Amino acid sequence: MIRIAAGILALLLVVLCLFVKTPEVLADWSSYYSTGQCNYSPAVSSADQIDAYFPESYRSSLKGLLQAHPNWSFKAMYTGFTWARLFDHTADPAYSAMYPNKAQSYYTETYPNRNLVYYANTSNLGITLAWYSTDIEGAYNWASNSWVPKDSGKWYQASEAAMAYCMDPRNFLTEEQIFQFFDGSNRIGNDESAVIPLIENIFRTTGNTFWLQDRESADVWDYYEEIEVTEAPTESESESETESEEPTESSEPEIMIVYHYMTYAEAIAKACAEVGINEAMVTARLLQEQGNGGSPLISGESGYYNYFNMGAGGSSQAEIIANGLQEARNEGWDTRWKALYGGIQKFAKKLVKAGQPTLYTQKFNVDSASTRSLWGQYMQNLTAPQTECRTLRNMLSTVTSTAPAVFVIPVFKDMPAAVCPRPTDNRNPNYKLGSIYVNGTSLSGFNMDKTEYGNVNVGTSSTATLDVMAYAPTSKVNIKVTFDGTETAPNVSYASDKRYSQVTLALGIGTSNVEVTCVAENESTRTYRFTLTREQGETPTEPPTEPTAPPTEPPTESGSEQPGGLGPGDINQDGKINIMDIGIQRDSILSRRTLTDMEFGLADVDSDQRISILDIGILRDYILQRIDKIVKP
Repeated sequence: MIRIAAGILALLLVVLCLFVKTPEVLADWSSYYSTGQCNYSPAVSSADQIDAYFPESYRSSLKGLLQAHPNWSFKAMYTGFTWARLFDHTADPAYSAMYPNKAQSYYTETYPNRNLVYYANTSNLGITLAWYSTDIEGAYNWASNSWVPKDSGKWYQASEAAMAYCMDPRNFLTEEQIFQFFDGSNRIGNDESAVIPLIENIFRTTGNTFWLQDRESADVWDYYEEIEVTEAPTESESESETESEEPTESSEPEIMIVYHYMTYAEAIAKACAEVGINEAMVTARLLQEQGNGGSPLISGESGYYNYFNMGAGGSSQAEIIANGLQEARNEGWDTRWKALYGGIQKFAKKLVKAGQPTLYTQKFNVDSASTRSLWGQYMQNLTAPQTECRTLRNMLSTVTSTAPAVFVIPVFKDMPAAVCPRPTDNRNPNYKLGSIYVNGTSLSGFNMDKTEYGNVNVGTSSTATLDVMAYAPTSKVNIKVTFDGTETAPNVSYASDKRYSQVTLALGIGTSNVEVTCVAENESTRTYRFTLTREQGETPTEPPTEPTAPPTEPPTESGSEQPGGLGPGDINQDGKINIMDIGIQRDSILSRRTLTDMEFGLADVDSDQRISILDIGILRDYILQRIDKIVKP
């Protein structure tokens, strides 16, 4: 009998091996991408299973979490997307062929206004300038050296580097941030009384009711039930019916109306029980959307309520509120209970039970099988999963320390070998120029985005003066001149307004190649190229080996001199009349600068009591030596 039992056991083991995949078989986790669509691993809860289902760069962190929390388990979400596809749809040839005329950002995370970063108070998240985009369309105004506010005016377009950091799951496999991946499709438990203490403090703040309704108001309740009352007949009634020769018509059943009053916690627990989603995730979402509960969308002043800010979009606060209330009217949310229950029901249907059960996937819909993949998101706030998961973790800490918890973690094809770093650079990124003048005349067709220009003929002059304006005062300008195979890099002088710079170039007879490079504070660069041609005059001279100093401008007539300067035209009193002074005139005309009385007197060279283009023309003629002196009328 023992031998027979042993044989049967061995046979059973062989059969089981045919159906159970061992970790060795599963070690090549990338095979789960074979369908090209989103797939999920089983919920794994051992080191061997983590090795089998997750890439190597995930394993160490997950094993550490598992060691600290043996009751936790992890699912790998094989998204079906390559990492590059998240930011550039042309990275997927098949998809790109469907939309051949669309921008690279079409149906990607880099689509304009899809991912925004809050700039008003970002110290707690360590947000730096590198978190804001200068590349995505409409994100940055180079000319004003500033980002373009989005939404209600307190948000900037996120940079691709910031998106990559926030979307790389490997950055968040920690005790706190792992709750970005908490599976909210399952309830905390079946006992509502055990759930309520976890969320009972929601909206319990000064000036806000702890109950859904004002308990002191008459005839106010959250919802009611109609209950049919049936009573068993008494013994005498039964005998009477038996003895009766003709049956009587049965009377209408008695209906009893039961009115219910609930706290927010009781209401959330009841709604989540009926809808079938996690109570803590719903509460975390409510706190994120409504804070302490003072929003006009839930005040009741309009007669409607919208707890989840659904449909509440717009470019101003007033528009956001109006759209949110319209959504509430459309849904018929004219009581707190209807709005809370309806919002939870919609939240579950459109997100939690539609392939977006985690805070991460509600922000980044990376399910390639979804009809709304890389598009259907709950919020624009790039860092929302990082902040909301803290609330979620705090509410679940007493539960997940002993009860099972499942975390669904995305995995992408061709991920970077190294974890995407957190952007930390806080230096100005502006590397564009606003103008380049040669001997007082702008380069033909100058545009900040155009880098290649043609030739400028300077006649027989042995020098050329370049005046350059950068958009950012933190930028630097480097100039390189190549003539007859020799490179020189003349020194650049800057005005008091650091955006303006000037250099005088010594030119040989023939053509010189000029490169003007704007270097941003963060060291990003843009180079503008053109050529200068000097013609041979009657007495040609050999090109100097070293750049010569700019010529000293002739003084004005003695009666017009001012202490410390040359007199009219020398607005900044530096002893020279040049493009820096023209820049001051221009800024005055454009209302960018208010001149002092002395500056106004020096800038108004035609004495007509205003600063105009005529004054600029006089200074330009003087700089180009078309006139010998500046004489005020």
